[in-house]
Amino acid sequence: MQTTRQAILDYIKRHSHATVGELAKSLNLSPVSIRHHLYRLMADGLVERQTVRRGVGRPEHSYSLTDAGYRLFPSRYHILTTHLLNTLKHIKPEEDVQALLEAIIRQLLTLPAGSGQQSPAERLDSLAAYFQENGIPVHIYHAPDGHAEIEMTCPYYYVSQTHPELCSIDEKIMGEVLQLPTTRITCLLDGNKSCTFNIQLEETSAVGETVSGSDT
Repeated sequence: MQTTRQAILDYIKRHSHATVGELAKSLNLSPVSIRHHLYRLMADGLVERQTVRRGVGRPEHSYSLTDAGYRLFPSRYHILTTHLLNTLKHIKPEEDVQALLEAIIRQLLTLPAGSGQQSPAERLDSLAAYFQENGIPVHIYHAPDGHAEIEMTCPYYYVSQTHPELCSIDEKIMGEVLQLPTTRITCLLDGNKSCTFNIQLEETSAVGETVSGSDT
C-alpha cells in the first residue's frame, strides 16, 4: 500500500474519523490529493464516508475505517498464533504441522460451490471477490498473453515473519484452488509493497496459439 494511503489510515485510526481538511493539514497535502487517495481506499473497502451536519451551511463529509480497514492493523492474535505454531513444532512432527497449515490455508482460500464449472478468468474473479468480502484488498491485472497478476495484502503477514513456510503453502494452495498454474512473483517478506501472483489463464500450444486453461 502506498505510504500516503497508509498515513491516511493511521490518522483515521488514531482519531476515529477525519475530514478531508483535517487530513490535508496533518499530512501537508492538497485536498484534491487527499480525496484521490480516499476514493481509492473506499473502493478497496477500507474506508467509509458519512455526512456530518454542523449547523447551517453545506454538510461536511467525515471518513472512518471499515471493519476491513481495522483488520489491516496488527492485533495480538498474530502473537498467539505464532506462539501456537512454535509450540506445535516442538511437540509434533514437521509433516503434521505442515498438513495443519495447508488445511487452514485451504479454508481461507475457498471458492463457492460450482466454481469448478467456471472459466479460468471467472474462478480468478470469484477468488478475488472472496478476498474482498473478507477484508483483504486485491487487484487483478490482465495481460494480453493469457496471464493475469493478482496483487494482494498478505492475510497472515505477521505470522509468516516467524513462519515463512506459509508463503510457499499459500502459493501451492492458491494454484490448487484456481486449478491454474500459479507463481508468486513478489512477497511482502522480501520488502515488496504487496504479495503478487502470476496466474496462467490460458495454455500456449506448440504453434503459439492459446487455449483456455483447464476447467476440470
